[in-house]
Amino acid sequence: MSIIEALCITHQLNYDWVKENILKEFHEKRIRSQEIDDEAVKKDLHEVDEAIGDVATLQAFVLAAAKLLGAGFDTIKGGYIFKKLNMDH
Repeated sequence: MSIIEALCITHQLNYDWVKENILKEFHEKRIRSQEIDDEAVKKDLHEVDEAIGDVATLQAFVLAAAKLLGAGFDTIKGGYIFKKLNMDH
């Protein structure tokens, strides 16, 4: 499962919609080496920011995704130390 799919599940977003309306357009522009104007980037980033939510929501998602993928983590002052266990496959 990709990070984007997991993010969509966490935030109850339709993965197919995100793929078709956000990722596809960005990918096509990148493939064609077209210049992406500042406003388009700002719009895309705003849409992604709206989908991800605030810092606490993103933090909860990352920790849940890491746990789902088999990683462990220790809480330390100011953050976390991730322990990559069983993630090589």
